[in-house]
Amino acid sequence: MAKTLKVGAGGADSPQALLDAELRFNPSGTANFLGSILQASTAYSIIGQDLDGTIKLWNEGARRLYGYEPREMIGRANSSILHVADDVASGLPARIMATAVQAGKFEGTVVRRRKDGGTFTARMVMTPRRDPKGNPIGFLIISSDMTEEILLVQKLKDTNTELLAANHHTTAFLATMSHELRTPLNSILGFSELLIDSVDDTLPAKTRARFLEQIHESGKHLLSLINDILDISKVEAGQMELRLERFAVADLISKVVGIVEPLATQKEIRLEFEASKAGLILADPGKLKQMILNLVSNAIKFTSRGGTATISAARVGERLEIVVSDNGIGIAERDLPRMFKEFQQLDSGVNRSQEGTGLGLALTRSLARLHGGDVRVKSTIGKGSRFTIDLPIEAHLAKPVSNGPDRISEGMVGDDSRPFVLIVEDDSASSELLAWQIERAGFRTKIARTGVEALAIAQSERPVAITLDIMLPDMDGWEILKRLKSNDATKLIPAIVVSVVDNPELGAVLGSIDYFVKPLAVKELVKRLSKLNLKVEKQARVEA
Repeated sequence: MAKTLKVGAGGADSPQALLDAELRFNPSGTANFLGSILQASTAYSIIGQDLDGTIKLWNEGARRLYGYEPREMIGRANSSILHVADDVASGLPARIMATAVQAGKFEGTVVRRRKDGGTFTARMVMTPRRDPKGNPIGFLIISSDMTEEILLVQKLKDTNTELLAANHHTTAFLATMSHELRTPLNSILGFSELLIDSVDDTLPAKTRARFLEQIHESGKHLLSLINDILDISKVEAGQMELRLERFAVADLISKVVGIVEPLATQKEIRLEFEASKAGLILADPGKLKQMILNLVSNAIKFTSRGGTATISAARVGERLEIVVSDNGIGIAERDLPRMFKEFQQLDSGVNRSQEGTGLGLALTRSLARLHGGDVRVKSTIGKGSRFTIDLPIEAHLAKPVSNGPDRISEGMVGDDSRPFVLIVEDDSASSELLAWQIERAGFRTKIARTGVEALAIAQSERPVAITLDIMLPDMDGWEILKRLKSNDATKLIPAIVVSVVDNPELGAVLGSIDYFVKPLAVKELVKRLSKLNLKVEKQARVEA
């Protein structure tokens, strides 16, 4: 009577089905039939070996996972090839085989080594093969790469940690805002009630004036808090507009000094500034003033009585650097990564020693990036901090989207010192959104609507990278990729596919260095572009 192979819900390639097959068939009677099944499986690495570890079976899945061809492995000892050196030295392979014989199988995770020397964590099931009398004659090893699973688990853990942190910061922010808003409101309501309840001759004129001054100052403080919250919301929503003007940097810094000088005098802090060589800049004067004010106010706030705060501004190439430094309390290195996060304060909670919403630095960096710049920080505990606003001398606003026939590319031009990314996308809304997102990360962009335009711009302007949609009106992205990579002038330009078409394997074969399926994870794309830019800059320095 012919024997049949029963397969469970996991399918013919599932580990259980393969183990069932091994147990049902006598190795000597149906070896060829079983061997063909095991050899054909590609979902799992399946290795057969005898008692001393010599490999007898090496299937297609094993070839793909480890990189060895069957002819390279048949007849060789598994433990000396696939296990890492430390495990071999500790006797782990022998212990695994002993466990499999005694318990009926070994199941667990083991570090394995590929042909190229790389290692990975594998989920492994080792089952003994037995003769008709039940004596072990070898082993069947089924394994799979757990790398993606481990990364996914770690990503979930990291996400969970971030969510818990966000929840904590939200709670802290609500407590902080409650305190910050109630303090000026209490003054406004309290002093106004005193004035309302008083008869004209009850309060002296000077007292009434002082109460009114307190109400006025509390109202201004409250308005400042609300403005910070609204501004950060506008930036995050992409609704913040820049009103560009050409003005002297020294004049603007002089105005900032005039505003904060009373605060510095009150704390007996010496305030110094130097901007005679800063020249002119095209920027939003109100936003730049707000950035410098935020940094100088912090410098005064966190510097002890009798200390020094300094503002300096100077051109560095085609960029402007405004440095605000102090010899105050400084910032611990571990706290630097969260300095620019919204609603976070190093001194947080209702019992903190310094007031504020924790939005100032986040807003400052957001406004700098809106100009095409950034903010950097260096600090040492007990010695002070140094914040640098880095801006282009010529900031640019976005050009409006146009479908005119004479225009082959669109986007925010930016200054020529910023790395250039070519966006190949025929949809107006998608291309404009992507251009804004990439520009905010410090790049300049152009948009090509067709393949012909894209190839022409890539040939003439040599971008540092190209983002490429697949579905275009004149030729598809695959054809563009082939033409880019077959042209000596453009073959080294990194191409990143951004499309609704989900075929990263084809993209890799044709030469794309990365592949993003819409809806786009913008932060990951920007991170990839930033790494490319760093490599380009590093290579340029090496060649120089």
